[in-house]
Parts: sequence; structure tokens; C-alpha cells
Amino acid sequence: MHVLRSIPLFAVLTVLASPALAQTHPMDALTGDEIRATTAILKADPRTKDAAYQLITLKEPPKADVLAWKPGVPLQHGVSITDACSSGMT
Repeated sequence: MHVLRSIPLFAVLTVLASPALAQTHPMDALTGDEIRATTAILKADPRTKDAAYQLITLKEPPKADVLAWKPGVPLQHGVSITDACSSGMT
């Protein structure tokens, strides 16, 4: 029987928000487009293309960046991927 084993994948990707998202707050959750962009990046990498991801979430920006943010300023969200299961792992 093939058992999936959870392995830590400590990666931080940066996903640029589109201008349409410029009014969102830096602490807002990732959008569907940001999550899809993240998975596209991971699937393009041979090391992670077959992995399944339990959690893709916002990497919280530094407090100073949040406090300095002004509405209308484009965002640069960091993404944290914390657990991945690879079907090739036993």
C-alpha cells in the first residue's frame, strides 16, 4: 500500500497583486488568483510538480510595512506553503 507522508516544504513565493486588487489591505487573505499563481509556480518546478499542498496562505508582511501601507498602493503578497504531500513518498 502506498502511504502519503506529509513533508515540510518551507518556501516563500512572492505573488504580485494585479492593479485591480490595489484597494485590498496587506493583511487580507490571498485571492483565488494569487493561490492559482502560486500553484502554477509550484507545478512548473520539477521538484514540486507532483506534490499536493495542504496549506497555501499569506506570509504576513512586517508590521512596519502594514502600518506604512496606503489605500491605492499596489500590494506585494508573500505566500507561505507549509505542508506538502508527494505521491512519490512512502
